[in-house]
Amino acid sequence: MPFYLITHKRMKKFSLIILVLVYSSTFSQEINKKKIDEKSQTEILIGLCNREGLKSNIFNSYFDPEYKAYIPDEATITKLKGLLNNKKITVKIVMGMWCGDSQELVPRFYKIIDALNFSDDNITLYCVDRTKKTEKGETENLKIQLVPVFIFYLNGTEVGRITEIPEVSLEKDMLEIVENSK
Repeated sequence: MPFYLITHKRMKKFSLIILVLVYSSTFSQEINKKKIDEKSQTEILIGLCNREGLKSNIFNSYFDPEYKAYIPDEATITKLKGLLNNKKITVKIVMGMWCGDSQELVPRFYKIIDALNFSDDNITLYCVDRTKKTEKGETENLKIQLVPVFIFYLNGTEVGRITEIPEVSLEKDMLEIVENSK
């Protein structure tokens, strides 16, 4: 095979790699973006986030202790595990890093989903400022008034919410939502 054909093939492959990288960086959304909270003058997360963002730097001082201390109800976890394996449930969480209820309940939620072997891929987490908004408006259509909010979806349709404080406990409220979803 002539040398120029090999070089041409390599060049096409290299061009394709560059094109994919440029495309993904252009259309990918920044995750775990930080900004300064105007009231407390401390750093908060804003917009689309994930567990790694909650466990980073100063934020881990809230996440880790609450996660480790929480003990989910085993009987409820067993019931939930059976239901979640049979239903296509996804969850959106909207929280504020500045909110005490969010600092307490979101780590507990992650403890529960870990006990359920529920994938983080089924969870979308948004952090909001004190006006309950993100910089890019991702939560505008969710009608958020209090945080945290855990919104449960079955096949893309909302089937229930836990807003600010659970009625009984996170896992028991989750069980009721999942049991009643059709």
